[in-house]
Amino acid sequence: MGIEIKIKQPENKIDIYRIEELWQNACTNVFEGETNPRIGVQDDFYRMQLQFINTSKEYDEKKSQIFDTANVYILFDNNNYGSGIQLWFEDDNICMWTSFPTTYSEIISLYKLVNIICNEFDTKEFYRGSVGEFELVDTSQLNWFVELGVNDTLIMFDRMKKQIIEGEARDGYVSINGVVHPLSITLDNLKNCGIDLPLVDNIENITTVMKNYETFMNEIQQRDLFYAVFKLYQVKKDENYVINGYISVATDCDTILPQDPTSEFYFAANRYDTSKINKFYATMENSEGKMVEVEYNEFLKKVDFEKREKYDGNHFIVILSADDIERIISE
Repeated sequence: MGIEIKIKQPENKIDIYRIEELWQNACTNVFEGETNPRIGVQDDFYRMQLQFINTSKEYDEKKSQIFDTANVYILFDNNNYGSGIQLWFEDDNICMWTSFPTTYSEIISLYKLVNIICNEFDTKEFYRGSVGEFELVDTSQLNWFVELGVNDTLIMFDRMKKQIIEGEARDGYVSINGVVHPLSITLDNLKNCGIDLPLVDNIENITTVMKNYETFMNEIQQRDLFYAVFKLYQVKKDENYVINGYISVATDCDTILPQDPTSEFYFAANRYDTSKINKFYATMENSEGKMVEVEYNEFLKKVDFEKREKYDGNHFIVILSADDIERIISE
């Protein structure tokens, strides 16, 4: 569920660098925090590439290396992470997409950017829609679209709640986009945001929910952790070829790992049939510098993942010393 916007470019088109300049003026923190507007590019696993979230110096020095070849960009606030606003160029259009739920600040920032770009192009019209169905609308309606964005986010919260309670959501969580990486949202997360408060015609409670959700999204993604992902490789087994999944666990690194690898966001987003995967493995470097594989279910038992700090609905945090890795390999 989300909204796509298309703005037709004039004859003198603008590029991502001009968008970046406009984004500086559009990026907003509704709750009065200082903003740090940036544009980044995610990898194939929906993780933000590190140069875009590291120091301002590294961002400025390295962004052009990827900007010039990227197809899709993510507009975000490095001080206030949400889900991000996707932007791409298609034919003569600037296209933007935001998925729901999203944060209040991102909703405001999206439509401020739309207004700024339309002013740049000396137009008041743009297309807004979803699933390929668009309506020509006017910038005079922007405040109404902001209200719709908040309402769509609340609707999505309620839908997620029902999916979890009624068992439609696998393992009790719903996966969503994040700026830094995907997140698995639980019923407790939603309740902590205040989703059970009376919301109909109650602006105060709606603001509370939106603020709590924005705080949650930012704080969980601001932690200095490595979000590990499974990569698939075809390997030979008994004269046949099978597909195995491998996830790397570095030494002395706070690493986010999944409890259930088959439900990772990457597989769901790409509609990959995980039944085609033969086995999952954790890979680690032993004391001799060689990579060693441990079947993932065995790895989970050996690190006693249920006692580890939970990160979100499907992930936990682990840090392994060299001695820990030797123990896991030798057991």
